Amino acid sequence: MILLETKPIEMGLCDCLQASLVAAAKIFNREFRFMFAGVWVFGFKSRAENDNSFFWERLSTPYYVNPVRLIDMYYGIGFWLKDLSDFGEFLTVVEKELLEGRPMIIKYDAFNAAWTQFHKKYHMDHFSLVVGLDKETETLYVVDPYVSNKVEKFPVSEMGTEDLKYGIFDLGEPEKDISEWKPFIKGFMEHKFNNEGNESSFQMIRVFGEELLSSDSFIQEMRKQNNNHSFELFYQMKYMYNSRENFAMFLRYIESEFSIPELGDIAKLMLEASTLWKLIWLKFTKLSYLDKSAMINNSIKKISDSLMKIAEIEEKVAQELLNITSK
Repeated sequence: MILLETKPIEMGLCDCLQASLVAAAKIFNREFRFMFAGVWVFGFKSRAENDNSFFWERLSTPYYVNPVRLIDMYYGIGFWLKDLSDFGEFLTVVEKELLEGRPMIIKYDAFNAAWTQFHKKYHMDHFSLVVGLDKETETLYVVDPYVSNKVEKFPVSEMGTEDLKYGIFDLGEPEKDISEWKPFIKGFMEHKFNNEGNESSFQMIRVFGEELLSSDSFIQEMRKQNNNHSFELFYQMKYMYNSRENFAMFLRYIESEFSIPELGDIAKLMLEASTLWKLIWLKFTKLSYLDKSAMINNSIKKISDSLMKIAEIEEKVAQELLNITSK
């Protein structure tokens, strides 16, 4: 059996692919934190723009720059995906890569992953990092930091056959230096103030909060516990609070590299916003089980108030970062 040494990840992460890339970077002993420079995002289409009644379909998390591109540009950690159609060939490639000390990424349906909350419930594309192989039993050993802090066993026979892919890492030299952070962040903040047409990310958060108060269908959407509607909304809220935490980590990284103490204060504000997003996520969960109108209305009002506070904090962060990067 082959098993690479892995290192713990003590943070929440935006999504399963980014989690796998962080785990890979730790194995390669390479930095990764600039990958989070563009993850602080928010998108929402009002009913005036999209008459669909489901909130989760009108919410979005559009990347400013794809984190996969950033970890390659700034740290030389690239990979390419290939269709997995021949399992014998796949296991041969896995063995070769692991013997050379390189993990591999796999893309599969989380419906088939026993250690996840999606198992036999939801069909969803998912990524994990292959760190070991028992060739005799045809069992992969994977890390999946998005949902688990352990090395998990994944028999090839349980992976399914639909739309499987695997990624081989290609380590190279970075295209850019992190010293170029200012123009990147300046452009990002300008984008946040003029995100969709002439509407800022912060205004979209406010519109989201206002529509929660005026919607007759939101509570029904939240009660759909056994389909993708409610699940998608919870998934998006998880992205919101993890992305703010990850962006704060990026700010502290730049603060330490270039001795800019103001960034530490801004990072604290981002963590405050992250905490509020997490509380909203928890309130959404509780809201699904409330049955008294007064309690439901009170809870929705608190969620809306929290969203207004988040918009205020995040707008302040963006303005302060714009001021710093414009000097």
